[in-house]
Amino acid sequence: MPKAQINAQPLKKVEPEFIGGKAKFGSFIMKNYSYPSQALKANVTGQIVVRFRVTQNGGIDSVQATKHYGFGTGEEIVRVIKLTSGQWKPGRINGKRAAMFVTMPMYLEPD
Repeated sequence: MPKAQINAQPLKKVEPEFIGGKAKFGSFIMKNYSYPSQALKANVTGQIVVRFRVTQNGGIDSVQATKHYGFGTGEEIVRVIKLTSGQWKPGRINGKRAAMFVTMPMYLEPD
């Protein structure tokens, strides 16, 4: 019976990155996130978490608000994250483009 060969080399993984960096991503979110009126009335503040996949071409899919406070907060962050499609450097595994999930916490606070 032939023996299996195992490649024990560690993977070189590079996470996806918003083109322009974290500060530009934060500015984009702040500019485009419209605080839902129901959330304003309920005085909703706090951390929400969004999860999405950056494709091999820098697009976005599979967007989900995994933690939110209702009152439209989850739907609005999903809408805004979808606007960033095409503005990402895809992740890489061993130098090759790879689709990867990103989980990102964000803090909500009205102006």
